Amino acid sequence: MKDKRLAKRKSDTHLDRIYKFYFEEKSRVELSPHEITLKTRWSNIWKLITGKILSERNAVKMQMKEYGVSEKTAYADLSNAKSLFGDPKEGEKEIKIAIATEWIVKLLRKAEKAADFKAAEKLILRYTKLHRLDEDNNPLMELLKKQRPAQIIFNADPATLEKQAAELMADIEDVDYEDMSDED
Repeated sequence: MKDKRLAKRKSDTHLDRIYKFYFEEKSRVELSPHEITLKTRWSNIWKLITGKILSERNAVKMQMKEYGVSEKTAYADLSNAKSLFGDPKEGEKEIKIAIATEWIVKLLRKAEKAADFKAAEKLILRYTKLHRLDEDNNPLMELLKKQRPAQIIFNADPATLEKQAAELMADIEDVDYEDMSDED
């Protein structure tokens, strides 16, 4: 779908041009005054959401107040900033794992130098758990972990449910069968 949109465009969008300004050294883009304003707003809202001080909603409110834009425009700024710089929430877990790994490795080296094998064992177990090395890499298990449990709510009393079950059982025909478990 995105490819069709790109194929129909005749010129770059503001997002495309600002992206090129930041990330493509070969094509030096000179931004228009409006694009410089957009770049400043997008950079600002990005700093607000990555500063860990403000939620996205509060960042939008600050953007509205600081730049005098509508709520819709502030949310568009947020969306464009995420498109341009990435969503900070997506990489957060990986960053925390990398930091924890670095701490564990440093402490493990100290434990080895001090010949503290109990501490080294605990650190190795933490490393194993952190990187899920003790779990099976079964893709179905990963899907099951993400699956939310189903909840069935019956809005009828037990007598009504028993009556409905009996009606369903009446529709089931009995089938003749031959027991073959004794045959050799």
